[in-house]
Amino acid sequence: MSPSLKQARKRFTLAVKAHEQNRLDRAQRLYQQVLSLVPNHAPSLNNLGMVYHLHHQIEKAHQCFLHASNLDPTNAAYHNNLGNTYKLKHHLTQALPHYLQALKLNSNYIDVHFNLGVTYQQLNQHPSAVKHLQHTLQLNPNHQLAYYHLGISLRALDQLDQALDLFHQAISQPHPHPHNLAMMYHLCQLTCNWDQVTHLQPQLDKITSHQLATSQQTSETPYIHLTHHIDPSANLQVATSWSTTISSIFPPFSPTHAPSPSRPIRLGYLSYNFAEHPIAHLTNHLFSLHNRDNFHVTCLTYSPQDNSPVQKHIYQSCDQLIDLFPHDVTTAAHLIRQHIDILIDLTHHTQGNRIAIPAHHPSPLQISYLGLPSSSGAQFFDYFISDSTITSTPDSKFYTEQLIRLPHTYQINSPPPIPPPPSRSTLHLPPGAFIFASFNSSTKITRSMFHQWLRLLERLPHSILWLLESNSPATKNLSQFTQNSHLKPSRLIFAPHTPKPAHLSRLQLIDLALDTFPYTGHTTTSDCLLATIPVITTYGPNSTSRVSASLLRALGLPELITPTIDDYYHLALHLATHPQKLLALRHKLLAHKHKFPLFDTARFTHNLETAYLTAWHRYLKGQPPRSFQVKDPLPLHS
Repeated sequence: MSPSLKQARKRFTLAVKAHEQNRLDRAQRLYQQVLSLVPNHAPSLNNLGMVYHLHHQIEKAHQCFLHASNLDPTNAAYHNNLGNTYKLKHHLTQALPHYLQALKLNSNYIDVHFNLGVTYQQLNQHPSAVKHLQHTLQLNPNHQLAYYHLGISLRALDQLDQALDLFHQAISQPHPHPHNLAMMYHLCQLTCNWDQVTHLQPQLDKITSHQLATSQQTSETPYIHLTHHIDPSANLQVATSWSTTISSIFPPFSPTHAPSPSRPIRLGYLSYNFAEHPIAHLTNHLFSLHNRDNFHVTCLTYSPQDNSPVQKHIYQSCDQLIDLFPHDVTTAAHLIRQHIDILIDLTHHTQGNRIAIPAHHPSPLQISYLGLPSSSGAQFFDYFISDSTITSTPDSKFYTEQLIRLPHTYQINSPPPIPPPPSRSTLHLPPGAFIFASFNSSTKITRSMFHQWLRLLERLPHSILWLLESNSPATKNLSQFTQNSHLKPSRLIFAPHTPKPAHLSRLQLIDLALDTFPYTGHTTTSDCLLATIPVITTYGPNSTSRVSASLLRALGLPELITPTIDDYYHLALHLATHPQKLLALRHKLLAHKHKFPLFDTARFTHNLETAYLTAWHRYLKGQPPRSFQVKDPLPLHS
């Protein structure tokens, strides 16, 4: 054996020991020394890749694993590690062959079954995900993250009872992963299992506090946190924990040169929801209304291809459509860098997001809009679009972004024509009943708010409560809660999901819409107002508890905004028992729909363009982003 080979073996042994002791910098130096002596030493390449991976140097890790697997294609671990780096870069279709090759080499490789399950899940191939994640649990019944991802896929397949059973099993084990408790909590919210929500919330709060105190990403998502916490400071901390983690993996590109100010500004709208989704319906008319003298409009989509009318209309309305779904995060960001001046992310930290793309900061200016009304907690967004109701001046400290406050409301609406209402009998609604309704998602319905609704039913014996049928466990739990409150479950009527036109049509049968709290309605509220149905809301301390208030003010109906839940109840009772006042309110709403700006999409688009131009001109002057208020040039009653 040559002296250099002996030295390489000795250093490799020392490197492995340092690696096992988590002395990663020393391990990295020693692996590099081995490779300087023996460049094709596959074990050192693989192990060095693992160190790079731990340091979030994904591209360096990827090259090490690629080299190692080429040197030794019969090593299943090398293929698995290479698949992992492809997956981290969101190059999912390239990750699959390496995982499958690793499985051929070792059919009971637990990590590979798990990674395949997660990859299929990210590709929305949930049956395949379930197969591999179940296999993972057969091989290791204590694999906590396999429980977590299996539960997510079961939920996606509408197997909520099975998902709940699975998460209960996971959190009953000696050392449950906090992700499982967070998801169990969320599913209990979704199914209105409020006893479990009450039981789990202190545990989840304790976990979140610990994770924040130790600079970890929280197990509960920013959206979940918003559904049960109204402290905007805490909301920001949770969002920041997620964005900080993303930024550490996907660092910003180097700044680009300032583009020519003479050509139209290239807008890029980035979304997972250009499909049958509320975001698509809200923005449906926006893209065609942009002034092409000033703007070139690109839709940057990674949405499911559902071929819905709203998806087709949006895609036809933009000047350019770029499908980012096949591309990994960094490749997608490079495409954006070539084509976009102002990137507007419409997904935020919500389901399906690829907020890692703007983390690279590929565009000169980046704006967070509409996905959630709260801060992203990110340093890679320059601006956040809001209004003075959602974010008053003192609220600026709860945002990492500079604030663009639009006049009236931050929420765009693209009102479609509403078909005539069906008969009550068609929808199995009692002919003479007073119809209270809330078509918000069951996740937003809390025990305390539902109690107020039942108080109204108790005071008005001939009234019913019309709800959206979110899922069968929620329907069962809400009915049982009603019965336990000594009211007949038949006082609740559940409406199935329907296409948008039929949904807007049936809303016209409501007498009075009841908002949720603390997470108020967004599209649900504007849909009711479009159908000329008054909505009663409560104004809270954080952004998500103020959205309905923003919409009502933009329609000139501030009298429907209440300061407390008790006031909310009494206003609902007063209107329900004074039919002439309710009728007068509906007449006022009908008149205001044509006078006030809530449903004036062209006016909204003009004000939004003013915001883009103001931010862009600051950028061209070399000025840093700064919060500003957009003034509406038109009188309020135009």
